[in-house]
Amino acid sequence: MLFGTSGGQEAEAFRDTWDWGDGAGDAYDDVMRMNGDVALVLSGLGENAMMAYLAMMAVRLLELRRVLKPEGSLFLRCDPTASHYLKLILDAIFGVQDFTNEIIWQRIRPKV
Repeated sequence: MLFGTSGGQEAEAFRDTWDWGDGAGDAYDDVMRMNGDVALVLSGLGENAMMAYLAMMAVRLLELRRVLKPEGSLFLRCDPTASHYLKLILDAIFGVQDFTNEIIWQRIRPKV
């Protein structure tokens, strides 16, 4: 998404794609230092766009775990291409025993 700046030039507000670069490498390194279980999950996935996204998410999910109250809940919305990877990361962070349920959208065609 682009937006205008005071100089009349356009600047990027955000990107909805991920690639392996310095930011992804830094996030990956942070995860490797922060949590052994999550590091184990991420370590075999390689340097690709999905890994860049997962490394970024892992850092944020680890921080969410730190600030979440023991009785707190986390709802994570994602698309089917990343859900199984994110479930492994969540299990490594929160533990398999803390998974409660999965919410799945049911797609139906309207009756005419």
